[in-house]
Formats: sequence, structure tokens, C-alpha cells
Amino acid sequence: MKTSSILLPLGALFSTSAALAIKSRATDPYYWSVTNYTEGCSPAGCAYKFSLSPTSTPEFEPKVATTCVGNDINGYYEACSDPAFSTYAVPGAQNQTLLVKHEFYQGEARYTIIGNHTITYPNGKPDSTEFAVPQSTIYAVA
Repeated sequence: MKTSSILLPLGALFSTSAALAIKSRATDPYYWSVTNYTEGCSPAGCAYKFSLSPTSTPEFEPKVATTCVGNDINGYYEACSDPAFSTYAVPGAQNQTLLVKHEFYQGEARYTIIGNHTITYPNGKPDSTEFAVPQSTIYAVA
């Protein structure tokens, strides 16, 4: 009786292990390109708009360009014109970190790729209207 009570939980553990997420740090220089970045601010917060395109991405990632619009007030990811992409802006002191997330399916696997770029404001305006967003983390769940 003791043996079966030990084996049942172990069997349950091993049978669900195939459904666990695989997390990987991107080791290759994968990134998305941001162009036409514009931003407008008020005392309440800042709103942004930009074009996002795949430049150097993993071979399994769909190559889709999109436009993203959002703000740093909401506090959550906001969908881009292609809803597989979303962005989230985290305000800081004299900077803002822009997070980009791409969620998509390839067969039975669901992928989530996340990257970020910190925008600085040396003269009260964004330091650049074009920049790369490195892909830092890739999750896959089968």
C-alpha cells in the first residue's frame, strides 16, 4: 500500500512534465526593428506610436510587420495592429523601458518572445526614432 501511494504522485508528476514551459534566454542576436517612433506627453503620462518589423528573428517566428500604439499609464500590455504583438511601457526617471511581446502558435506549440529597449530623454525628447529591440527571452509550451 505504501508503494502505490508513493508511485501515484510520481507518475502524475512525470505525466505532466511534457506540458511544462521551456524557457530560454536568446543567445543569438535576434531583434525587432522599431521605426517612426513618436511620443507625446502630458502631466498624466506619455503616449507612443511606432512601426515594428522583424529584422533578425528566429527561423520559427512568423515574419510580420505591425504598428503599435500605447501609453505608459495603463500598466499592462496593449495589443498592436497585429494582435499577436503587444507592448508595455514602463516609465522611469529620464527614461522609459519599452517591452515588446510576440505570442504565436506553430503547430501544437505556443511561443512567447519578449524583448525590451530603454529609451532615454537627454533633452526632454526620445533619443532616437529608430532603434532595435533585442529579443531576450523565448518561452515555448507544447
